[in-house]
Amino acid sequence: MSFQFRQFNVEDGRCAMKVSTDGVLLGTWAEAAGDALNILDIGAGCGVVSLILAQRYSRARITAIELDPDAATDCAENFAASPWHDRLQAVCADAMEYTPEESFDLIVSNPPFFTEALKAPDARRATARHAAALSPFSVIDFAAKFLSADGRLAMITDCRNTSDIILHARINRLNVLEMTGVSTKQGKPDKRMLWLFAAEDAPLRKSQLPLRNPDGSWHHDYVRLVEPFYLRMPKT
Repeated sequence: MSFQFRQFNVEDGRCAMKVSTDGVLLGTWAEAAGDALNILDIGAGCGVVSLILAQRYSRARITAIELDPDAATDCAENFAASPWHDRLQAVCADAMEYTPEESFDLIVSNPPFFTEALKAPDARRATARHAAALSPFSVIDFAAKFLSADGRLAMITDCRNTSDIILHARINRLNVLEMTGVSTKQGKPDKRMLWLFAAEDAPLRKSQLPLRNPDGSWHHDYVRLVEPFYLRMPKT
C-alpha cells in the first residue's frame, strides 16, 4: 500500500508490518540533544521513521537497519524516491550483529513486543512482531555501546515491563529522560509508552499523549506532533 505524506511517499507492500501510528509517533516524538548529524533506525521496516527524521533533521545522515530482505527493499526504494535520498541508507542486516564504525547522536527503534501467545502464524509477520527477534532490552544494550557522548535513544513499546526496562537501562548506565504514555482516547488506559534515554543525569519527565479527545476528535497534542508530516489526518 502507498501512503502519501506531505514531503514523501511510503510503499509498504513487501513489509510484514505496515505503516502504523506507532512508527509515526516515534518519528515525530523522538528528540536528539541538538542538531543530530548521525542517526540510526533499528528495525526500520519500510523506513517511515527514518523518513520523518530526515524531514525533521536537515543535516542528519540516517542509517536504517532491517533484518527482513523484502522490508529492506521497500525501505531502500522509499529512500531512493525521497527528497533526502543522499542522506539515507538502508542496510539489510541483523541489528544485533551490526558493528558501526562511528557513534550516533540519536538511535530510534520500534521493537516488536508481542508475546508468544500472540505470535502471528505467518513466519515473516511473526518475525516482525515478535520480541524474540529484537527486544527493548537488546536495543538498550546496543545503544549503550554506540551512542555518542550526548546521544539519545528513543523507543516505543507496549506498557508492560516498564520497571524492567528502567532497571536494564540503569545497568547499562543509561537514564530515562522521558516517558510518555500513549492512549487511544483521553481518559483511557495507556496502550503504548514512548521512551527517551541518555547517559546524562536529569530528572525524569512523565507525560500523557491521548490520540483522541473524549468526543472522538483528534487531541491537539497529537495533531501538533503529526500535522507537519501527514498530508491529511487519518479518518480512523
